[in-house]
Amino acid sequence: MFRLLRKCLTTTRRFCTDTSSFMVREPKICTVVQSLNENPPTEDVVVRGWISSIRKHKNVTFLHLQDGTTTDDLQIVALDDLPIPNLTYGSSVEAKGRLVRSPYDKQEVELSVEEVKVLGSCDPEAYPFKSKKMHDIEYRRQFQHLRPRNKFDGTVLRLRHEASRDLRSYLTDEGFYEVHTPIMTTNDCEGAGYVFKAVAHENKEFFDKPSFLTVSAQFHLEALSHAIPKVFTFGPILRADHSKTRHHLSEFYMLEIEMAFCDDLHEVTDLVDALLSETVDNLIDKHEKDLKYLWKHSEVEDLMKTVDAIAKESYQGMTYTEAVEILQKHRKQFDYVPKWGEDFGKEHERFLVSHCNQCPVFVEEYPIALKPFYMKRNVDGKTVKNVDLLYPHVGEVCGGSVREDNIDNLKRNMEESGIKNIEAFEWYLDLRRFGSVPHCGLGIGFDRFLQALTGIKNIKDIVPFPRSYDNSITM
Repeated sequence: MFRLLRKCLTTTRRFCTDTSSFMVREPKICTVVQSLNENPPTEDVVVRGWISSIRKHKNVTFLHLQDGTTTDDLQIVALDDLPIPNLTYGSSVEAKGRLVRSPYDKQEVELSVEEVKVLGSCDPEAYPFKSKKMHDIEYRRQFQHLRPRNKFDGTVLRLRHEASRDLRSYLTDEGFYEVHTPIMTTNDCEGAGYVFKAVAHENKEFFDKPSFLTVSAQFHLEALSHAIPKVFTFGPILRADHSKTRHHLSEFYMLEIEMAFCDDLHEVTDLVDALLSETVDNLIDKHEKDLKYLWKHSEVEDLMKTVDAIAKESYQGMTYTEAVEILQKHRKQFDYVPKWGEDFGKEHERFLVSHCNQCPVFVEEYPIALKPFYMKRNVDGKTVKNVDLLYPHVGEVCGGSVREDNIDNLKRNMEESGIKNIEAFEWYLDLRRFGSVPHCGLGIGFDRFLQALTGIKNIKDIVPFPRSYDNSITM
């Protein structure tokens, strides 16, 4: 009732005279996508956005308006007797009029405008983007603050929103709780030393001990999973990684999940398979138009077939040892073939996916030396209970493992990994001292996941403001 009353108050205006009072209905404020979906299109509306093109004819002017809510533009029809301000490509405007059925084939609805106001002018000579021109992706990357207005980059933003919402929705429906973990920490849980140090503006330690920007929320999630058994967090991760590939960023988003009372690696792979498959299936079902727009500009061959495999086919699986054997059998295709105990490069990951008919591949049980100390070891004493998920075109998008829940084994792993300041991990060891339980966890690289789904070649074009080793931060 309160919501209905508030809506009435905000959409009407009362005028009082000496003899009467009456209500006048204000025009409905619509986005472009709402306007195009109006059925029947008979309402008076106000639409706001940016001019994407202008066509002037003898008795009429056609304006195309976009606002980032769809790949389509709303056509605005202005007759010559209507005073039109000086409009240019990129100007922001407010248009008031009536939605009507369009006589043209390319759109069902158009706005017969009664009034156009310029909210913000745009100098077409100085503006870096030109009307009706598809600027190449490297050029647009130079203008991070303006490129979201480009139709391609706006579509990526919408898909980021929809994908993150679907991932959260699936986990919530499965009984997981979203929790918030800190950005600053004293630990490097990956053990690779790729940490950014946090210092105060006086260039000295702010806290009583050195602190760093998190490379993973895993340790804190483990603590929370010992209170609420199924938890996840979705946030930025920062790694001082010097890689200059098109699949690496210094700041990226990761979905991290921890499950208490779980000691079977297949519980991890089953969850990842279901979570990602359903998310992709939902995106195809509800946002196929956006996906097809991005696919149209992709250089990846057979992308639709690949995405369909991600959504609908069961993921393939192999052990690390089996993967090495496959690579060894096809050694002529590589400059270098890893021996058992060595890690895979991108070319090896992509080949393994190709070997499985371009389906996602779970690679399990890597050698102990290649993985962090917190992973539980197999009885063979050579490998750990872990899994990496390889996707077509991008390689690894997810990693997970059974965590070591025995305090003595964990201490041994730390010592053998060369960790000298074990006392800094006392709180982490406490989780094994007091009511320890078997538990598993995983992390999904959200940006790489979208890169595989959209066919976008460089991960820097998946995020609006990329941070990477080979790029200076300008904003």
